Amino acid sequence: MGYGEVAVNAVQMCKSDDKYNPCDAWKIAAQEHYPSSQSAQLKGGPKGAFLGLCSEGLVRHVSKRRYARAIQSGSYAVKAVRVLQHYENQHTELPNALQLWDVVMKKLGKEIVHNGQMDVALALWKAGFIMSEE
Repeated sequence: MGYGEVAVNAVQMCKSDDKYNPCDAWKIAAQEHYPSSQSAQLKGGPKGAFLGLCSEGLVRHVSKRRYARAIQSGSYAVKAVRVLQHYENQHTELPNALQLWDVVMKKLGKEIVHNGQMDVALALWKAGFIMSEE
């Protein structure tokens, strides 16, 4: 679950200590999860998804404010949360990351490769860290 675990750990850091903002928490969690791979620590898709969800105020224990300039991955993650809310409302089994990505891409009319964004959205959803949009 790689980047999903990084996202959950980052939220737990933000929850337990006010000194962590989502950007710093992601960086530390990624370093802990991928200690020997700087490229994995810096991978933009999952980080953008996490910060996008935080920016939209969808992540519990994180204040709504703009945390990232890159908006594409965050937009994908927000759309994924909307899809997951639909699944929950229909009382159907959640999709896996690739299935979720396919649904999001169909909604957007795009065909691009999944880059960890859905792992972040699903992990935060399953951990109970996603809030309904207010």
